[in-house]
Amino acid sequence: MTAKSLLGSYTWLEDQGIDADLIQGFQSVGGVEPWTAPLADGSGDCILIRADDDNGWRDIACDSPGVPAEVERTVDGAILRLTIGVDGVVAQVTSP
Repeated sequence: MTAKSLLGSYTWLEDQGIDADLIQGFQSVGGVEPWTAPLADGSGDCILIRADDDNGWRDIACDSPGVPAEVERTVDGAILRLTIGVDGVVAQVTSP
C-alpha cells in the first residue's frame, strides 16, 4: 500500500458518508479482513471488507434501522458471515 492509495481510500470513504478518522481493523478470518467505522452523521456503523489486492474496499455494509451491518462471503465452500457486534466483529461460519 502507498500513502497515495491510503489517502485516496480515506477520501472515498468520506464521500460514502463514513467517518474515516474512526476506522478500525480486526483480525482476518479465513483470509477476509474486516474493518469497522461509524457513519459520519452518527446514524450507525459500517463493516468494510478489503479488496483482494488490499488496495481499496470490496464490500461495505452499513446498519439499517434495527439491523446491524453484515457481510457474507464464501470461503472454501462455507458461508462466512461477519456482523458488527458490541465489541467488534462477530464471525459465524456455516458449512454447506
